Amino acid sequence: MNDIQLLINELVEFRDARHWEQFHNSKDLALAISIEAAELNELFLWKTVEESEKVDKDKLKEELADVLAFSLLLAGKHGFDVKEIVLGKIRKNNENIFEIFDITAPAMALAYGVGRLGCHVSGDGCYGIATSSFLGTPYPNGIVPTSAAVFPTPLFESFFSFMMFIFIMKLRKRDTPAGKIFFIYLILNGTARFLVEFIRLNPVMAFGLTQAQVIAIFYILTGILGWILVEKGAKKAV
Repeated sequence: MNDIQLLINELVEFRDARHWEQFHNSKDLALAISIEAAELNELFLWKTVEESEKVDKDKLKEELADVLAFSLLLAGKHGFDVKEIVLGKIRKNNENIFEIFDITAPAMALAYGVGRLGCHVSGDGCYGIATSSFLGTPYPNGIVPTSAAVFPTPLFESFFSFMMFIFIMKLRKRDTPAGKIFFIYLILNGTARFLVEFIRLNPVMAFGLTQAQVIAIFYILTGILGWILVEKGAKKAV
């Protein structure tokens, strides 16, 4: 049994000897922490930075003790290992945001692929221009129906997204700098969207490009710049 658990046990024994357990539900313990923290703040109210460093140490210890006591009681009530939850919070705050981005990349590719399948099935109008090729597909019962054979662009994007998902999952097995996988995803996703727009019905926004293509260019440039920066960061860390 560690020192923190011994301290919790002492607090529980002190509480039970006075029959206060009935008042120590989670809500009231949380409120008590807040109230005691307010009393702690009161010690520093209206003081300058220099004055706050000269606060009455005995009063400071008392108020800190109250905050800590109720915090430990709340942790003990829920069976938390205080050391573990504090260290866990430190680890969480220390996580590299790029590592989180890398984790989400394959999920985004897969979700986009599934979403585009939904666009194809519903015929929501995001299909391509008319074509006489064997790829042409009419959407007579779609949300935005057309009897003309058009490029099934949602299927093209869905296929590419699934290929991208497989590629990224394989890439995760390699030792890559944090963020590289995510930035590669941005480049691939942007490239696919930029190219497919040439056979889609979306209106031109500027410079002969559709709004989706402008966004795709932003994705590609962000991906390239991010890839360069994480590679440079990795080399500096060596």
